[in-house]
Parts: sequence; C-alpha cells; structure tokens
Amino acid sequence: MSSADLFLSDGVASRPIKSAVVRIGRGEECELPLSDPSVSRHHCLLIQQEQSLVLRDLKSSNGTFVNGQRVSCVTLRVGDFIIVGNTGFVVEDKQHASLWERLNAFASAQSAAMSQFTTLANEGRASMETGAC
Repeated sequence: MSSADLFLSDGVASRPIKSAVVRIGRGEECELPLSDPSVSRHHCLLIQQEQSLVLRDLKSSNGTFVNGQRVSCVTLRVGDFIIVGNTGFVVEDKQHASLWERLNAFASAQSAAMSQFTTLANEGRASMETGAC
C-alpha cells in the first residue's frame, strides 16, 4: 500500500496522500488544515512507512479516533474511519476514491434536478391558485 494509492475522503472530496508525512490540524502550516475549533493546531500525523500508513495523535486536546476508538498510534487500513475534531475521513484506495467522485457527481446532479422540480411544482401550484392554465 503506497501513498500514491491512498486517499482520505470526507464525503465531499477525496484527497490523495502524496507525501511521506501529512500533518493534520488547525495550523496553516499543516498539509491538511481543518478550520475547526475542536481540532488542535497540530492534531495528528499520517506517516507513510514502507507498505503501511500510520496515524499518530500529537497529544491533541480532544483526541483522534479510528473506527470509534481513541488512538495514540495505529496502522491504518483501507476502509478505516478517522475522526479529527468534528471531521470524519475514510481511508480509501484509488478504486473507492473514484467511486466517491462518481457518487458525489450523481448526488449533485440529483440535487439540481430536485431543485428544478421543486421550482416547477411551486410555479404550477401558483398558477393553479390564480386560475391560469
């Protein structure tokens, strides 16, 4: 499992893990900055070690959680769910990351279609109330 093959997804976007060390936190110098007051300035690290990806908490105030368990250091696997403050991430491989992108595109298109339908339905309701055909 190399860093080029792994992504972090927050349900909105999949971010590739490109470097050997990724700092996560509120600090501007972090490779993955989070604007969340419950996240420490230097909250945790993702570290690429040989064929594994390790998550290390940096003694953050509110902790780092993997699959619901508070952790100090853990080797991650594809599918693991990470919580940092109020932000959740899923560790994904290329196949799953592209699936997220396709699902997000579908959800956006569906949302736009529902919005358009709602607008048309409201216009139709308004014309019925005024007696127009």
